[in-house]
Amino acid sequence: MAEVSLRRVVKRFGAAEVVHGVDLDIADNEFLVLVGPSGCGKSTLLRMIAGLEDITAGEIAIGGVVVNELAPKNRDIAMVFQDYALYPHLNVYRNMSFALEVQGKPRETIRARVERAAAILDIAHLLERRPAQLSGGQRQRVAMGRAIVRDPKVFLFDEPLSNLDAKLRADMRTEIKKLHQEVRTTVIYVTHDQVEAMTLAERIVVMRSGHVEQIGTPDEVYNHPLTLFVAGFIGAPRMNRIPCRLAADGRAAIEIPGGPSLPLSQSRADALPRRDVELVLGLRPEAFALAGAAGETAFTVPIRFVEPLGSDTLVFFTLGESEIIARLPPLPHLKEGASIALNVDVAKMHLFDADSERLIEVAA
Repeated sequence: MAEVSLRRVVKRFGAAEVVHGVDLDIADNEFLVLVGPSGCGKSTLLRMIAGLEDITAGEIAIGGVVVNELAPKNRDIAMVFQDYALYPHLNVYRNMSFALEVQGKPRETIRARVERAAAILDIAHLLERRPAQLSGGQRQRVAMGRAIVRDPKVFLFDEPLSNLDAKLRADMRTEIKKLHQEVRTTVIYVTHDQVEAMTLAERIVVMRSGHVEQIGTPDEVYNHPLTLFVAGFIGAPRMNRIPCRLAADGRAAIEIPGGPSLPLSQSRADALPRRDVELVLGLRPEAFALAGAAGETAFTVPIRFVEPLGSDTLVFFTLGESEIIARLPPLPHLKEGASIALNVDVAKMHLFDADSERLIEVAA
């Protein structure tokens, strides 16, 4: 079993605390992604799991064994780095086999493991080449192959695709997903790219300033963000954030200064801590639709500009004092300066407390 557990894990560099008491349980064979902006502590957390950074406080266990005092080589993990870290003077075969040679594995075992990993990664034809003769994507496959041959309990990936161009990143995401299906083991993957997180993860850990903001499936963090930070970080384009207040006349509705009034369910209105609370309305771009007829949520706005993307169209406009992006079907006739009538799907509205920046949840 290769479950990984973190209990109140803290990291300090001098007086500066960069990871603040993280608790996390990663199941055997799970693909978990740590995501967040640069400097949020995700790579430091991964390096503590690997044993490359000391733990200031707390406990890390791999397969039920506390590894705080174990050297990296004794933790039965394999790590794939951002910069590949291949030996330039060795060919692909030797790069992949080197760790097994150091361990004194039989030659036949080494060859079988290297050939199996090369077949999985489609690099069997590259085994005699040196790293300088490979493309960036091929080097990253070799780095992954070097991890696979060790047959570790846990794979650790530290932003492995950040040096690749956009198309190659998309291709390698597919390869990594296939790899996890082929070699079922626990994967902990660090990235600042929320698209990578959404496409690869079984669960996502969103981090901010050394704290865990939310843990959940891609669907949960996208459709039910618990904080304004998660709402803004996950999703492209990001969630629209609109200051608003509960209607002053007692209706179950919110009022956007300089914009429309939008209805609320009574249960959502009742969930507010008080009627005068300052709110932020969160709306994903896809929460908007063309208004076929006047209705409770229909409003008309002038278009600031349009981005046609082929499969859909991004429409930019102002609602109250907020800049808004709506994702609509392909609409080649839309022009800047024209007016457009839109509806809001009230089921896709998210309300946050402006002070705490936390989601106001409705009791089940």
